[in-house]
Amino acid sequence: MKKRRYHIANKFRFTLFLVICFLFISVCTGLIFKTSIVSSASIENYEEIYVKKGDTLWSLVGEHFGEQTNKRKVLYDIEKMNRLNRYLMPGEVIKIPVYDSAKL
Repeated sequence: MKKRRYHIANKFRFTLFLVICFLFISVCTGLIFKTSIVSSASIENYEEIYVKKGDTLWSLVGEHFGEQTNKRKVLYDIEKMNRLNRYLMPGEVIKIPVYDSAKL
């Protein structure tokens, strides 16, 4: 069997093809591994809460924030601030953000 040798007929078109492929792969990778700026990174005011038996993140948010609060945003910020995975343990200390009323 002979090895087949490829000949680049037009170097400009080949280079353009490589650039377009690189940009396409970069965009796809960026969309797959999309990173967003976390709003909790800018939260400097927080309150420390001791977790009691039976506490959940939803119950803590309900106790500390009013009805006009976007509870999902607060939950997201609490999870990011405390690097929470899934469960709260009694006796654990977690940080609850304190927002200006204009931010919510």
